[in-house]
Amino acid sequence: EQQLSKVVPEKSPDSQLQFAILKARLASRQNDAATAESMFQELIAKRRSEAPRYYFAEHLLHTGRGDEPRGILNDILQQYRRGTVVWRFQERKWYYAAKWLLSSGFRSTSRASA
Repeated sequence: EQQLSKVVPEKSPDSQLQFAILKARLASRQNDAATAESMFQELIAKRRSEAPRYYFAEHLLHTGRGDEPRGILNDILQQYRRGTVVWRFQERKWYYAAKWLLSSGFRSTSRASA
């Protein structure tokens, strides 16, 4: 957190987005759920990438919010399938990450609760 507070991101929108996502993920990992959720919601509203939705779903999964992350991840998969060629090229990483998290993340949490 101390290192992150010293960083000044580049002015490009992509760098700003990555920096904001990193800050939200840090808040999530430090168990500051309210701050993390508000940061993720703000990033999701901008609709620049599927990355904020993916990391928000990951945050919800780690906080034990069952069906919410599953819905977000399934929507990422559906949006990818409906997207243009350019959108699919840009968001391919998040499609496969969401697919992986749906298969592995929910499997491990269901085993832990069983």
